[in-house]
Amino acid sequence: DDGYRAVSTVSGTKTNVQLKDLAQNIQVLTRDLLDDAAAFSLDEAMMLNASVTADSIADGRYQIRGFQSLQAKRNGVTSSQEARFDSAVIDRVEVVKGPAAVLYGVTQPGGQVNFLTKKPLGKAQSSVRTVVGSFNMMRAELDTTGPLVGDGQGVNYRLVAAYEDSDTHSWFHNTQKYIIAPSVRWHLSENTTFDTSLEVQHVDEVARRANPIQLPDRSGFLDLPREFQPQGPESQFRSDVTLIESSLQHHFNDDWSVRLVHSWLDNDY
Repeated sequence: DDGYRAVSTVSGTKTNVQLKDLAQNIQVLTRDLLDDAAAFSLDEAMMLNASVTADSIADGRYQIRGFQSLQAKRNGVTSSQEARFDSAVIDRVEVVKGPAAVLYGVTQPGGQVNFLTKKPLGKAQSSVRTVVGSFNMMRAELDTTGPLVGDGQGVNYRLVAAYEDSDTHSWFHNTQKYIIAPSVRWHLSENTTFDTSLEVQHVDEVARRANPIQLPDRSGFLDLPREFQPQGPESQFRSDVTLIESSLQHHFNDDWSVRLVHSWLDNDY
């Protein structure tokens, strides 16, 4: 990637192929674009994508080219339907436009969203970011990576953490969430790598704000005050997610490789 410009994708063929060599329309949102747009969730990232709109109050469900898309994929694997997708752990988002059942099984003809998570790097680097915004929004992020054993070709680590506390334009709608995601990459040999990651996520928020309510005679919409909450101010949404993901990949040569992925998720919703 060079800034906002991506030159390759893995979502179109599940192999690393340059975008110019694919006939299918695939839009890639790079990490630089997510940072500059302050997209802290997958839903906010999708606002940067043409012909994609949110289809539910739950993250990861979208209308693509007018068709309801199934749940967003995480590293090509089906993800939880109740989890909130925080961009702190996301390296890039790829949207496959059009039919993709040959790669992802049962899908809608509109397309498929696939996001790739951050991986351990062989070069040490760290970043800390704090964000303050409207409606008492406060957010802090930590991202550190580097070699744990060896000079980058042994065992590498990465630790990503984020905390956010924010209100909205409607009263009683407050969100508190945090995410901690350590990961390790072990170079078993020159052509074989083993990755394992743990993600712990907690979300605590009041039920989403009400949609506009149309009057029965269709003469207009109710003039709802900011403090209106149809389910009451104590209607809470809580989610505690623990995700463990491991993958073993071996390259036979420049053209052939095999990848085995195991994902385990526990969601207290």
